[in-house]
Amino acid sequence: MLRTAGAVFVWIGIVATAAAQDPVKVVKISDSIYMAPMASNVYLVMTPEGNVVIDTAPAAQASEAKELLTAVSHAPVKYIILTHGHADHIGGINLWKQPGTQIIAQRNYVELLNYVTRLDGFFAPRNAVAFNHPVPAVGAWAGDYGAVIDPTILFDQSYEFTLGGVKFELFSIPGKSRSLAITTPGSAFLNRCPSRISMPSAGPRRVPHSTGPNQSILWLRSNLK
Repeated sequence: MLRTAGAVFVWIGIVATAAAQDPVKVVKISDSIYMAPMASNVYLVMTPEGNVVIDTAPAAQASEAKELLTAVSHAPVKYIILTHGHADHIGGINLWKQPGTQIIAQRNYVELLNYVTRLDGFFAPRNAVAFNHPVPAVGAWAGDYGAVIDPTILFDQSYEFTLGGVKFELFSIPGKSRSLAITTPGSAFLNRCPSRISMPSAGPRRVPHSTGPNQSILWLRSNLK
């Protein structure tokens, strides 16, 4: 059975959106974290040894997101973290990817991308209608396993790495859809901001966002490891 690719938590303590009529402006979260508010937000985390990009926006907005964030920092991109494989999160991978860039995703990313690619002729025209986009031309069938798989690091339950003295912890969160929590010292990134997750042995559990990032990080560590 297909496991739905998850949404990455990306909670930074604020919610920022841009009005449709206003020019898109980069949002400063902290001295080292910036956000490009797109249809799916793109985050830039700066460290002394290079940058980490979280999600890459839909293809139609990816160039704008990159322009906004590279105006903040031109440091090399050491890691790209993909919260899941939906098109609005992975449209700018090739714009950000550099020689040596590591791309991280959950292992179920591969299954999802192959599934979507396999049924592209079915999904593409329906998605175009649903999102009021031009109907794209559908090419030749790519086959059952014809998706382009960009991640170089795939993980199941958790993964962590340190860059420039900043420790990143990634957790796969069980629930209706597989989710991913990313924590760095002092902040937990939440993209969809769910209020609860489903724990296999204990049923639904409420995520304590309101208590602040540090408390949420401790809660995630104690419940998901």
